[in-house]
Amino acid sequence: MSQYFHMLSLNPESQVKAECHTSLGLLFNQMNESKMAYYHLYQAIKDDEHCIMAYHHLGSLYLKEKKYKEALKNFQKAIDIDPDFVWPYARIGFAYLELDRLDKAKKYFTQAIKLDSAEYWSHIGLSEIFRKKNKKEEQLIESQKALEIAPDDSDVRNYLGIAYEFNNQFEEAVGQYNKALEL
Repeated sequence: MSQYFHMLSLNPESQVKAECHTSLGLLFNQMNESKMAYYHLYQAIKDDEHCIMAYHHLGSLYLKEKKYKEALKNFQKAIDIDPDFVWPYARIGFAYLELDRLDKAKKYFTQAIKLDSAEYWSHIGLSEIFRKKNKKEEQLIESQKALEIAPDDSDVRNYLGIAYEFNNQFEEAVGQYNKALEL
């Protein structure tokens, strides 16, 4: 981490400073030090108001803390800066999913997939929407699409296990859960 502090002192250009603060914010978030994460992410935005990753990571931090209004605001700011940046669309989808606003969630997941067909988390999000709506076959289809994109992701295997279990395909569910544990 000291390399980031060193870079901040060597190169005062606002974009470099913003990038360093964003990286520090992300690191502090991963270390569960949210106060320092917030500080650095806001510093990044102060240094460069177009620092898209700072807005994205700030939105993710707010989402993790279930501060949905702030999360949505920051993800939307990232989209305003770059409408083709796929990650905030998926994250907005998950925020709306947690708020049980399924139609809005579906809109954002679908847009993320439209922008990047390999955005497998949006397929997982759609799968969860279909599970909540008791649309078992659609849930399974979306989980399988995610698996096609990311077969070595344990989260994908876990969600596919959930989909199989929800569809009363218990042997397949056990297989996916076990595969998730192996990865």
